[in-house]
Amino acid sequence: MHNVQLLVDQTEQEIVQSDRKLSYNKDLVVNLSHEKEEREVHLQEEEQQIDKLTQILKTIEMSVCVCVCVRLLNTCTVYTRLQAGASICFMIF
Repeated sequence: MHNVQLLVDQTEQEIVQSDRKLSYNKDLVVNLSHEKEEREVHLQEEEQQIDKLTQILKTIEMSVCVCVCVRLLNTCTVYTRLQAGASICFMIF
């Protein structure tokens, strides 16, 4: 009879331990799910920020390109004026 009681006690302890592990794992799953949701939100925000910065960079690059084109156009205009207005001096230089 003593052995049977020991077996019952051991089984009860195993059940209690298993229940604790199960509870711990359930809590862990809930916590990880919340963390995953938070990280997904953060990831979306970061992706939106990257998109905004990409658009800003494209705008800056276009502005630089436009500035270079305007400078070239102005240079051509000045060159043409010099050639037309002072052709002798222009040819010397």
